[in-house]
Amino acid sequence: MQKITLKGTDSQVYNIIADLGLNNADDAKKVISFLQKNKELLSSDEYIKERNEFPTPMPGVMCMLVMSKNLYVNVKKSTLLIAALMLDIHLTKGLAQLLISMTGISNRTIVTFKEENGEKCIIKETISKPDKTASCDILNKFNGKCCNNQYNCKYNKDGNCNCTSNDIEKIFNDLTAKNMFSKNGKKYKYSW
Repeated sequence: MQKITLKGTDSQVYNIIADLGLNNADDAKKVISFLQKNKELLSSDEYIKERNEFPTPMPGVMCMLVMSKNLYVNVKKSTLLIAALMLDIHLTKGLAQLLISMTGISNRTIVTFKEENGEKCIIKETISKPDKTASCDILNKFNGKCCNNQYNCKYNKDGNCNCTSNDIEKIFNDLTAKNMFSKNGKKYKYSW
């Protein structure tokens, strides 16, 4: 998958990412912020770094040096795409085309995730795993607490998760029908 390698001020980087297929630089900032907070979504060869740096003065010129924040981004386009979809950000141009080409679907069909049915939660938790594989017990480690309170999910009741393993199996099967997962025995592998 093609990588995006960028260096510049945060506003320069956000504008370039927005030009890849997002509505505006604010959406790009949301995507980068989401990836910085959820580093487990990045593969081992991807990174996002921020550095405060002084500009290099021109020789022979007196100037006042003002520190600026530079952003270094080295991520796959597919990583940006997944983050944008997880945040419900509208895709345009290149990223929309990437979505279509990755899924092998026609221009008239778009894959949608149903946040209210727990699909976004299951996708996020599965792709956070190093092998991107999970089973119906994926939420057990949270001991009944909701692990993604930011989502508007029917299983979240006052911060507690009421999603059973049968519900998770149905979610995985629905996502498998959308070609996002492949099933091998009792395991589901993210295959997008």
